[in-house]
Amino acid sequence: IEKGMICLFVIDRSASVFFGPSGVSKKEIQDRILNILAPAIARNGNKVGFIISTDCLEKYFQPQFGEKSIADKLVLIADYQPQRKLTNLDAVFREILELNLQADLIFIISDFYTNINFKDSLNFLSNKYDVIPVLLKDPFETTTFPKIKGGMFLFRDLETNDFFWGEKPQKISNISLFE
Repeated sequence: IEKGMICLFVIDRSASVFFGPSGVSKKEIQDRILNILAPAIARNGNKVGFIISTDCLEKYFQPQFGEKSIADKLVLIADYQPQRKLTNLDAVFREILELNLQADLIFIISDFYTNINFKDSLNFLSNKYDVIPVLLKDPFETTTFPKIKGGMFLFRDLETNDFFWGEKPQKISNISLFE
């Protein structure tokens, strides 16, 4: 990353990022990524800002210089309790565009789990800014249940809290299994 850039981190804090049956939640992985990248970018003479998002832009920290300032923001971000549970990347991307935020580079740290199409708004965002998506996935989400031979299981969607019955899933996203 060049010197003198403005970097913005868009951090998805919808309920699905608190999923982590493999031992570490996606939120914890987000925090680790932020604690490595943001100070390194700031150390190189760049401004760093943050957006916490769910199905809307929940919190905005304006880009600033300085590792101390960034460290203080990272503590606030780690402790932040989202007001909403759902994910709507389309709304967040459109809100960023409407606000005409100053940034050269935007990191989007998300599991990108949403039922709302965000392709067009992401394309618009990419036309205005350099965008780096950071895709978070728990290994549990992309594998099958090896020991389950069949039967019905009760699942709960972490974003909507809806329960539903299902058979041996091929892919899991933001659901938890109740046996």
